[in-house]
Amino acid sequence: MVQIAVNQSGLAVIPYVGRFCDWGFRLLNYQFRNEAPVTSRLAYTKGIPKLFFQSDSRPVLANQVLQLFILSPEPKQIIRTRTRYSEMTDEDRKNYENIVVSFFLTNISPTSHR
Repeated sequence: MVQIAVNQSGLAVIPYVGRFCDWGFRLLNYQFRNEAPVTSRLAYTKGIPKLFFQSDSRPVLANQVLQLFILSPEPKQIIRTRTRYSEMTDEDRKNYENIVVSFFLTNISPTSHR
């Protein structure tokens, strides 16, 4: 993920920037080095509604999201778009937003439990 962000920023053309960013990310997240991967804890989400977003504009991330979607227990839903949100037509944005809103209205209680 760090490399994706570095490449998109255009800084990857500068020598060693990608390597330095990787090193910095690992240093900042050193305390989590022994944490199990997310996929090992997906079973704990059984019965919790999950919404996954997948975009063809970022194929590497889209593949990772798809793998998480496949491995996660029900209930789950995936939204797949062809482009980034900023590049969507008005109609595509409206459909996208309606799906997200309906997911939350369907799966989250309007009252809080204290």
